[in-house]
Amino acid sequence: MHKSHKILLNMNISKFPENLNDLLKTHNMSQQALADMLGTTQSTISRWVKGFTRPNFEDLILISIIFNESIDFLLGKEDLSESQIEDIRSILLSKK
Repeated sequence: MHKSHKILLNMNISKFPENLNDLLKTHNMSQQALADMLGTTQSTISRWVKGFTRPNFEDLILISIIFNESIDFLLGKEDLSESQIEDIRSILLSKK
């Protein structure tokens, strides 16, 4: 695993499963209903909510539109502090 990926995992910013589950509950929407809107299966949505897999970019954009939330929110970037973002940026830029 790449060092920057390890840093992200250690920061526990993989908030997508939690955020998606919260949005489904808040909007009183079933996994099946979301799956129907996206043209996928309920089991795919279940895997996203459990954190086993992640949606592709196209589905992520559609999810952000359906729930009227930013992709940054869906992925948990909004939960990062400026110092965490700077730490990640400096690690990534040091690889130039």
